[in-house]
Amino acid sequence: AASGDSSAHESVRAEADALLREVEQRSADPARTSAQANSDDDRFWLLDRLSRWFVRSARSQVRVIMLDDVQCADENSLQALSLLAPMLSQARLLVLATVRDTGSGASARSAAVLAARLRPCERVPLYGLRSEDIETYLRSALGNELAAQLSVALAAKTAGNPLFLNEVMRVVSAQYEREGHVRVEDVRLPAAVTEIISARLQELEPRTRALLDTACVIG
Repeated sequence: AASGDSSAHESVRAEADALLREVEQRSADPARTSAQANSDDDRFWLLDRLSRWFVRSARSQVRVIMLDDVQCADENSLQALSLLAPMLSQARLLVLATVRDTGSGASARSAAVLAARLRPCERVPLYGLRSEDIETYLRSALGNELAAQLSVALAAKTAGNPLFLNEVMRVVSAQYEREGHVRVEDVRLPAAVTEIISARLQELEPRTRALLDTACVIG
């Protein structure tokens, strides 16, 4: 996006265009047989140029790069980030990356392992909202009494996940406006939430999913 940003210097935009063309050519023709094109050194220097370009692009204006689900990133992206990380302390550039732990802490894509690989960086663990926080959130829409009744149940059903809580809140608020009451036993996770959970479960290894299926049956 910065390649078309008028706040970036013309030479920086030109270099961005050249880098993008090179990346696109490599992606379009991954089977090229040129030893130079396929060498590890060639790839390293391309990623190094890309990392340095991000730093230069922030000279005229502070930039923020936001990356989601980095545990799913390809190896080239991770290597580019590892090259960029040591440069950030001297750059007007902030990189925010989210990592979701989907398995063992010893996994090559766990938050701890990725944080160690992408040093120097600051790791900020995010936890779910507590029932007290959820109660405060509910009060504005449902009032004090109902918020107190539902907060514990919603904390259990959503694990304090703000996205899940927001989706459940839509359903609960609509029912409250329509019927004037909401019972704890009527609170269900809406389709949007179950779809997200299903997609996350599909990322797990087959053996892990099988274990979860068995645990669900056992209860």
